[in-house]
Amino acid sequence: MLVTGSPQFDTQNDFGEGDGVCAIQQSQWQWQFSMENTNPELLDFDFLGLDPILGNTFKRLRSVLQMTEDPIVLSTTDLHDLTCFILHRLLSLPPLTGSDSLSTNTSECLRYGVLLYMFIIHGPTYYSHAHVLHALVLQLQHHLGHLLSFSKNDSLIVWFLSIGAVASLGTNESQWFRWRAAGISIVLGVRCWGDVEKHLKRVLWLKAVPTWVIFQHTWEDIIMPNSSLYNSAHV
Repeated sequence: MLVTGSPQFDTQNDFGEGDGVCAIQQSQWQWQFSMENTNPELLDFDFLGLDPILGNTFKRLRSVLQMTEDPIVLSTTDLHDLTCFILHRLLSLPPLTGSDSLSTNTSECLRYGVLLYMFIIHGPTYYSHAHVLHALVLQLQHHLGHLLSFSKNDSLIVWFLSIGAVASLGTNESQWFRWRAAGISIVLGVRCWGDVEKHLKRVLWLKAVPTWVIFQHTWEDIIMPNSSLYNSAHV
């Protein structure tokens, strides 16, 4: 998959039935969405008109990724299995189309944002994932470009821009995400990493993984008052 950028296997269903890649331990994947009803800080995705398969997968993933007061500790093996499952399931979805460009582009941004986030928190293993990562960054950039002009969901936009800014580090696309992140930080009054993290936690966030430091450093560089990026976005 790292070479072709396409899933090599089917995935089992949410109950572990069928041939293909299985999710994390079924008891965790079937934990369902009790947290969705008990944590008012989480962004409610039921009103975004998401693709049903994507919405279901995202909610289950968010339930697993330590979004409660008593978080699940993921082993390296669990994280690897979960990443493989999410990559195969979301990459298997056909391109989403529809008359409602807001819900379509939101769904596509979420699909590519989640794929990139799983790559980021998992990290490279035997082979570099730079090639497929860059292809996903381009997809996120394309759909986010359409979404920025009419989406009013601040936390979701901050999350998309955060994922893009980190995933695109060292590429030509980096400046596109960083400049827009600087602009949204001014609009929302984001002045420090803590302000950013509040938005990220509302969407999908796994602080236990060391890579969260990359997000912090990226944002601190973006919102430094004396940075050329911040000043140009302020104009």
